Amino acid sequence: MTVEDLVVKAGGLKESAATGRIEVIRRKKNIGQDDPSKITPTIGEKFQFSINPDLSMSPSASKFILEPFDEVFVRSSPNYERQQFVSIDGQVIFPGVYALERKDEKLLDVIKRAGGLNAQAYPAGATLIRKVKLSDQEVERKSRQIQDLSDNNTETSVKVEPIKQIYEESIGIDLVDVLENENSKSNMLLQDGDILRIPKEPQTVRMQGEVLYPTSTRFIEGASFKHYISESGGFTSLSSRKRSYVIYANGSVDRTRKLLGLVNIYPKINPGSEIVVPRINQKQMASQQVLGIVKKVIAFKDLVVANWKLIVALTIFGVVSGYLVDIITKKPKTYTSKIVFNMDNGGSSGGGGLSDLASAFGLGGGGAAASSGLFSGENFLELLKTKNIYNRAILTPVDVNGKKVIFGNLLIEKSGGLDDEWEDDEDMKTFRFKHSDYEKLTPQERSRVRLLQSFLEPL
Repeated sequence: MTVEDLVVKAGGLKESAATGRIEVIRRKKNIGQDDPSKITPTIGEKFQFSINPDLSMSPSASKFILEPFDEVFVRSSPNYERQQFVSIDGQVIFPGVYALERKDEKLLDVIKRAGGLNAQAYPAGATLIRKVKLSDQEVERKSRQIQDLSDNNTETSVKVEPIKQIYEESIGIDLVDVLENENSKSNMLLQDGDILRIPKEPQTVRMQGEVLYPTSTRFIEGASFKHYISESGGFTSLSSRKRSYVIYANGSVDRTRKLLGLVNIYPKINPGSEIVVPRINQKQMASQQVLGIVKKVIAFKDLVVANWKLIVALTIFGVVSGYLVDIITKKPKTYTSKIVFNMDNGGSSGGGGLSDLASAFGLGGGGAAASSGLFSGENFLELLKTKNIYNRAILTPVDVNGKKVIFGNLLIEKSGGLDDEWEDDEDMKTFRFKHSDYEKLTPQERSRVRLLQSFLEPL
């Protein structure tokens, strides 16, 4: 039997056959050559024949006699391809089925061939549907993995759909990025059977799972994840908040994350999003709570250990900064005291209630000495030694029969000792202090304070 005879018995060559060569591999026999020195690395012999453009065999192939156990290989042409088709549905000018022209044809190429997007298109929600075909070995491996998972987790229920050998899956694509940048990584290569769906802009957000009232609600720009949960009545007592996730209009999914293992960071919500809140396994709820606390403690410990240098550096920086700020802004301590005089108008002659003021300072003996004049004696001079005390004493408000009076004004009115000093000073007779704050006094008022000081100093 020749090679040509074998090809004819196999039904002839297909149109996809490579016309370059047919290979025949023959066993290495080496019968009678048992000498170890004649052992070679050769395993078999190879014979190669060409095929004519009309798919007929070359003369050499027609005459080549096959031997038992020969293997004949006819290769497929590397440039042979069957027609491949993709579909584009939704908001394009010319939706329908398109044949792929090249092996490297991409999303944007087909969209351009379809006339581009129309005015109602929502490119952020575009979805690519792709057929997946699993081999028998892949189906068997997946089944075995699921079985192993069920056997190793007696307290966990595993809900599994039947494994299909051929099924469709949704691939999240970023068509907005593709339209803006032709060289974007999101501009994926297309395969035979792909379906590109471009929807209208959705106006709603759907909530499902462990919420009190699963429903759909109107999309509000900028509204948070929790806003939409509130629109569905809130979480239930069995909601697994940390496992909540969002399915976007283009088929992509984003999950809830943890900040420092303590705070839930929920995904952003876009038009057409679907919020899914899973259910907590009641059997494992208590153990998960304990485990969650332990994990948080461990995570915090790991965070501190991993960043202890930074924490120490920030602590030192804070202490030094606080110390420097304290030095720069620190002001001398100021101590303020207030003396309250009970000025009594009754009973005494001369200074009237001023005798009690002298007694409050411990000046005089409380009898004739005290009534002879408030500012007589040396004790008062010991008390009023400084200019500050003079100023404060003169400008201090005192209570006279339930009425606040500046002491300097009382001194002018009641001392009697000033009448002779300022008899000719008409201004002094009518002058009175209006403020008890020395800093707010006018130059004229300050000069009057100095005049009163000069009156008090000899006392």
